Amino acid sequence: MKITESKVRKLLIEEVERLDPVTVYLEDFEPGQGKITIECFGQSWSSYWGAMRGHTVAQFFCSCDESYLSNCLAGNLPSNTTDDEKAWEFIKWEIDKAKQNDQLDYRGSILAMNEIERFESADEWMQSGSELVQRLFGPDWRFTCLPMKANQDYVYLCRVIDTVKSALKETNFKQWLTELDEYSKSIGWLDNLSEQTGADSWRDYFNQGMSPEEAVSEDLSYADWEPTT
Repeated sequence: MKITESKVRKLLIEEVERLDPVTVYLEDFEPGQGKITIECFGQSWSSYWGAMRGHTVAQFFCSCDESYLSNCLAGNLPSNTTDDEKAWEFIKWEIDKAKQNDQLDYRGSILAMNEIERFESADEWMQSGSELVQRLFGPDWRFTCLPMKANQDYVYLCRVIDTVKSALKETNFKQWLTELDEYSKSIGWLDNLSEQTGADSWRDYFNQGMSPEEAVSEDLSYADWEPTT
């Protein structure tokens, strides 16, 4: 039996407008390899990355866009889905048009309406490939585009992702400030540098992806100061 213990970082994100509390578990196995698990209102999403170019999970997650992250967390969750209400209206319009063009007689139109009522969704009916489907939409019926709408499951997941990214950016920034203070002290500049100069004055450096060392070097280029030896 082989047992491996790892350190898991947990974040609880609360008081977000129109969103239940979000719990985030971050696990860094080694530089560039890690896993994230997100929980919100009984739903859970998880993803592992094995090649993050030396970044932590938190850093890598913040650098990715919603589309990529949603695909990693929830598979091929489509951003759009068929709008059944409008799709059925479109299909009934096609039946009426076929009747007016004498492609369907009165009895045929009644049978057509009876047929579509047996299906729960327009997609299900289209995929059946019935004789009626082929008569209305021709030999290329498989490529018929039904009316679409935003997939609310995708919209919801993206809201959760945005919330997690915002929280992680803040925690990443706080950790960056801690490293900034430690570096400043080590070269004999200022103790508690971020507190004395104001944390927000360093945010641009952080957002540019600079390390604390690079940020201090950049800032000191404007100051008449030499590090202690």
